[in-house]
Amino acid sequence: MNMLKIPREFGDLAFYKSGKGPVLLGLSGFTCSHYNFIDLLPELELNFTVVLIDNRAT
Repeated sequence: MNMLKIPREFGDLAFYKSGKGPVLLGLSGFTCSHYNFIDLLPELELNFTVVLIDNRAT
């Protein structure tokens, strides 16, 4: 899993990207993070490009 960053004037936007195939975006809820998807990641990235983000201030 690779962490990528998009520089912004108000702070970098970081996300993780892995796998190949159609994009599957993992959005976590309040008080959660990309770690909620870690156990599923090995299976998902076989068929999808998985993008996981952390919401700001979570």
